[in-house]
Amino acid sequence: MDIRNAKRPAKGTVPSRTETSTDGGTPLTPTVNEDGTLNAAPEGISEDMILRENWEYLKEHGITEQDLKNLLDSILTTGNVAYDFKLFDKIPVCYKIREGWVDDIIIDRIDEITADKGKVSALRYSNLIAEMNLAASIVRFGDAQFNATDEESFNNNLKFVRSLAFIYRNRLIEKLAVFDRAVTIATSDWALRNFTQPLKESSE
Repeated sequence: MDIRNAKRPAKGTVPSRTETSTDGGTPLTPTVNEDGTLNAAPEGISEDMILRENWEYLKEHGITEQDLKNLLDSILTTGNVAYDFKLFDKIPVCYKIREGWVDDIIIDRIDEITADKGKVSALRYSNLIAEMNLAASIVRFGDAQFNATDEESFNNNLKFVRSLAFIYRNRLIEKLAVFDRAVTIATSDWALRNFTQPLKESSE
């Protein structure tokens, strides 16, 4: 995982997909009701269970503990992190953590859609969230540069994302899911306990 420091502090909280346990069973993050509203995570699903599932997912995608340490270090020192990779080993792509203001835009857009249609399917909801999260996260695709700093630039990014061929868009969303889960794990209490020194030691 190619991690670089990024200067712009940011955070994003809207999940990019409806996460499901690796055995295909109980969803680990909120699901969508028939009326378009969100369910909370099912009773009995703890944060530790979600972290374990996410960690197994990351290991399957080649993410190491050192990657998580580097990611956490970047977030603690700069407030953000850049994730570089080559799509299909050819096209350079870069993501950064989404800024918090994007969450409000995404939620408002979903509200508008559900208000018009009365309800939205879980698949449609997931696709909408994934596209908008991608538009807010991407800063490079090939020679093109992006920077979602306001709603207008976010909309331009979203138009670009939706103009991509399905195979490109789908693969970009998959890579973003890896990045998002890595950020989730790296900023968890577990990572802070394991990847940072106690204050007494760090001050010596």
